[in-house]
Amino acid sequence: MTRYCSRDCQSVDWPLHKRSCQMLRTRKDLYRAGSILQQIFYLCHEKLFDIPIHRIEYDNNRMLLHPLPAKDFGPALEDKLFRFPSEQCKTEEDQKALLSYLACSDLTLSLQHIAEYLLGGESQGRMISKLGWLGKIGIATSILEVPVDLKNHRREVVRTNHLNLRNMERHEVLRVVLKHGGEVYALDIASAQYGYYNPIVVWNEFVDTRVEQFKMMGKVSRFTQITFLLANRHTEQALDCIKAWMEENRLSARNLLRLRTGEFELRESELVHFIKGRTRLDTKLVQEAFEITKGAAAAEGRI
Repeated sequence: MTRYCSRDCQSVDWPLHKRSCQMLRTRKDLYRAGSILQQIFYLCHEKLFDIPIHRIEYDNNRMLLHPLPAKDFGPALEDKLFRFPSEQCKTEEDQKALLSYLACSDLTLSLQHIAEYLLGGESQGRMISKLGWLGKIGIATSILEVPVDLKNHRREVVRTNHLNLRNMERHEVLRVVLKHGGEVYALDIASAQYGYYNPIVVWNEFVDTRVEQFKMMGKVSRFTQITFLLANRHTEQALDCIKAWMEENRLSARNLLRLRTGEFELRESELVHFIKGRTRLDTKLVQEAFEITKGAAAAEGRI
């Protein structure tokens, strides 16, 4: 960071350092927005957690998920699919890995609307709405959904019965182009399942070190359709909560991202807690997803 002997000298030099200053500020805004999005992601998937787990076994960098037999499912819950087994996770990183396991497709797509609100990018991906005035003052010029196969995993999460309710290889990230300087980043909020806990990565580094190949969008099962609807409705509620919290605290997305470090961390925590207390899942969709999962488990012979 450039330092000046006085405000007058800083003002005189502004035409020269303006571009680099704006790039650094925009980059910092992106990392903060990524932190908020990832926390909302974890919060949402704790309620949308769709893996009935009997126990978790640890083998070096692998989490082995032993499934719950269909006969032991019990009744469907009202406001979540299955209880998240936090007590079986040894560390916070284990919790994050399990929360992100096979959850990126439906939640990443759903969270794009919140990403748009925070970043203000002009949408280019499928099912993403165009931005209005926010795009003119935001920090991103485009947000694009990109499906990929990944490599160089630092850890693995594996279901021991190989029950495949979704495409096991499907992973999606958001490609974000920043407004000042055109820097490109990967926003990968579900990367903890592979041992990467920072949601923001320089795009070229991400492609070179972690992408095996780019993919086309594939067909989805009825179960995936339901979980997407659940995720979409839940994140719509979350976005409404964010807007309500912003109005209540007289903040804009831009002002939130540019608070001083200590105040930002406090406000970020308050915002996530606000969302957690005011969002609920669609009970009818929860019941349908529960029955599909139970039927699949029974078909696997685990009754």
